[in-house]
Amino acid sequence: SDLNGTFISPSYNIIRRLSEDYLYGEGWKGQLVLMDVDGNIIYPDFQLNLSNRNIKVNAIVDEVMYLSYETPDKHGCKTKVCTFDGKTLYSSTKYDKVLPYDDSSYEAFIGEKSEIIVKS
Repeated sequence: SDLNGTFISPSYNIIRRLSEDYLYGEGWKGQLVLMDVDGNIIYPDFQLNLSNRNIKVNAIVDEVMYLSYETPDKHGCKTKVCTFDGKTLYSSTKYDKVLPYDDSSYEAFIGEKSEIIVKS
């Protein structure tokens, strides 16, 4: 609801803020959606389950999400770059965080140090 108590989106059992502009919603029947902060659905068939607090969204740029895992997943993955439809564009067991850099590369971080890696 908004600060006045008006329900914006009453049909989700999990709503999580991902960034200044985006909210993640998980419906009662398992439907995953991406919404703006007013509750308007931007992407109705979202394929990434982000209900796990272990996953941090570092950036959302041009329908691409840059994710970090506080605890690596079962494959040892620490970072992923995914499209809204769930396609993984990049994943790493080495880097702590990956962010957009330009059209052809990412900026990858290990602790406070960073390096530029080329998109493949």
